[in-house]
Amino acid sequence: MTKSPGFGPFLFRLPIAPGDRGDIDTPVVADGSTLAGWPEEALVIKGTWQPDNKRSLMLRPVFPGALQFLADDPVPSPEAIDVDAQGSVTSAGLKACALTGKLYIRIRSGAHLEDMKKCGTLPAIGVAPIWAAYGPVKLGPNFLADTLLGRNNGLYRRPVTSADGEQVPPTDSRWEALALHAFLSGAVGPNLLYGTSLNDDAAKLAMPELVIGTDKSFAVGIAFGWLRDASKDLPTLRDKMRDKNVEIVPALPFIRHIGKEVLEAAKDSLVDRIFEGEDDSKGWHARLRAVLMAMGFGDLGGNMPIEAVVREFQIAASARVVAKAKDPEASVDQLAERDFRDLVAVANGAHYKGPISGRANQETRRLIREWARLGQRSPLIIAAYSGLSDAKLEVPNGKAADHADLWRRKETEDNKLRMFAADFTRLRPGVGLDENGLELIGYYGPYDEFKTGGPASLRPTPARHVFFAEFRPGRIGLDESKLAAAKRNDPLYPAASTFRVIRAVSEIECLGHLDQINALDDAGISYGPCHWSMAKAKDNAANATEFGALSAYLFYLDKRGASPGVDVLARQGFRPFLSTETQALRAVRENSNGAFKWRLGLIDDLGESRQMTLDDVLNTVPSWRNFYRWVDIGRRDQLIGPPTWTMALRRLHQLMTVSFPSKRLTALHKKEMAAPTLSSVFTSELAVAILMRWHVKWPNHIVETKKVGDQLLRTADDHIVRAYAAAAKVADPAKRDAWQLALVDALKTESQKVDYRLEGDFDKMIQQPWWNDPKESRGHEIDRALTTLDSAHGSFVLLGPDPGP
Repeated sequence: MTKSPGFGPFLFRLPIAPGDRGDIDTPVVADGSTLAGWPEEALVIKGTWQPDNKRSLMLRPVFPGALQFLADDPVPSPEAIDVDAQGSVTSAGLKACALTGKLYIRIRSGAHLEDMKKCGTLPAIGVAPIWAAYGPVKLGPNFLADTLLGRNNGLYRRPVTSADGEQVPPTDSRWEALALHAFLSGAVGPNLLYGTSLNDDAAKLAMPELVIGTDKSFAVGIAFGWLRDASKDLPTLRDKMRDKNVEIVPALPFIRHIGKEVLEAAKDSLVDRIFEGEDDSKGWHARLRAVLMAMGFGDLGGNMPIEAVVREFQIAASARVVAKAKDPEASVDQLAERDFRDLVAVANGAHYKGPISGRANQETRRLIREWARLGQRSPLIIAAYSGLSDAKLEVPNGKAADHADLWRRKETEDNKLRMFAADFTRLRPGVGLDENGLELIGYYGPYDEFKTGGPASLRPTPARHVFFAEFRPGRIGLDESKLAAAKRNDPLYPAASTFRVIRAVSEIECLGHLDQINALDDAGISYGPCHWSMAKAKDNAANATEFGALSAYLFYLDKRGASPGVDVLARQGFRPFLSTETQALRAVRENSNGAFKWRLGLIDDLGESRQMTLDDVLNTVPSWRNFYRWVDIGRRDQLIGPPTWTMALRRLHQLMTVSFPSKRLTALHKKEMAAPTLSSVFTSELAVAILMRWHVKWPNHIVETKKVGDQLLRTADDHIVRAYAAAAKVADPAKRDAWQLALVDALKTESQKVDYRLEGDFDKMIQQPWWNDPKESRGHEIDRALTTLDSAHGSFVLLGPDPGP
């Protein structure tokens, strides 16, 4: 353990000393519900105290920290405390101040806090306790006179403030009465130190006493927790443990978790009852997982991290409609099969309103217990079926699922299975689901190149087309018929021209449909017309990604009130690393190589960001549950369309303002040349669409970024300069239409040097086989005039201004 200067080492002990535990008759360990005023997850120790001598039964705090007392009895004023001529509190004064109440201890040392994080954090909770509460306890005369006020070794030897604001030092005759009154009134007291051996403050000094009844019985409550706002002291309430700033950590699992760290845990009857054979928290975590599993949360093999399972419970518990067994008499074994036909929608009787943190916080644990009592179950089941025709993907009535409920990314690697969602949150209470109510969401897609594989969408067809999912003007707030009819001189032409370019890119990236989601490669999950993904996060989970930038933009729009509720990632437990509005503004402006990137994290219990792990990137983000939610967002979300369009539009604005390096063009033309922008060179819709498609795939092939002083200088990359040079050899820029076609051919040729697949993408953008080849049909319902790219010079007109903040 770390030794902190002035505080000593950080050590644990059980709350009753070994020498005292042996004199407790019939010790009992119970939960906090058995002692009035204590939370259910507190620990209560009961017993009978009948030692051979008449010594007091003293509390020995579990860990060190600053003492604070909350009295149950009226506190005497400083003037009412009896003192002698020197100002020392008399025996009568001490007796009058021997009050009963709760003792709180809060860790103050930074080194001790770090030690507690390392060994006192329950994995499912994710936050270690920083305070402990004990009570009822009585402040005996020895504790008050010697431990607290003692002239030689007293812990409270520091100035106190009088009623008129004067700082009164310990040498003043008024000090003892004032100090005693301050401590009894709840002022933060002295630090209880742990020394280099067991002969420390908690062992060598008198401590508060447990309250012994006339029948020699006692019952003491012990609670642990942390503060949501650590800058604040424990609140000055009669019952601090009900304050919103206080978060309880379950006491018994915590003590068992630190069991191997606890000192003085010699075997005796009380120790046996506290630990019950468990000297760690594995049993508690297993029971938590089992309760969630019984309600339908977690993969059937029990292999998911508990955090991921808890997060899914929080998401489900946030819904207004959930599920329960259709038959109240259904057996546990039957429900364990996860058959959606056994369930019915029901109004959620235990609603979660906290952050989707994946951590079993106090409210989450309470709701888990309440859900179990109400018989509520996971409202989402993802079933996998084999033997279905892709031409008409319907599940026959009564057909058994090959996998009743999929969770993990690679829970199955059979790419012949087709996955369907049974989502009860979209039903009215009292309604069930049969096979006709299942929703096709995708299949397992192998990905040999990166040896990954995972959930992926099936290509849209006329039979599988989802109307609202198609990337059409109406989805982004534009009038489709007016855009399709817009001619060159029409005020709507820039919107129409820009839409055609972005729609063409979307045909490659998401097949023109926002429900085309990819979670099969090494990029986490990909969404949108530019398929924003978490590429590079597999190398380091802290890397900035385009998916993170999408999150930052949605967060910004939501928090600024521009589009309340649009932050769909927060509903899934994700949050960009942003701490202030200024940083949020920077996030939505910052781009690299013309592509916006930002760091994405998980949400913690304070609603702030916390670091993802590599496992989160590789398994949590692309899980079947998250995949389904993005499919659902693409098909139904009413708010996501406009920011999806705006993100793509901002990218196009950034791209078109990039300049060619003037020196390269001067050398090429053998005369002094100004530095044209990409927008002045690539002027046809076809050329711009091809340029943008390449940029979405490989931004650094199109834009080169160099830091010059404090500024980032962005210029066209060598690939674009070479394509320009190659086009200049076969066409005169003055011959405008021919020049644009030459640029297209040159881009196709140059792309072969870096990615052989790009030329095929470009050919599809030109030929658009989904309109003419029945085998390639995607069931598009958009007006074809908004998908046909014009190859003529000047046909592209960028919609302005740049919509970025």
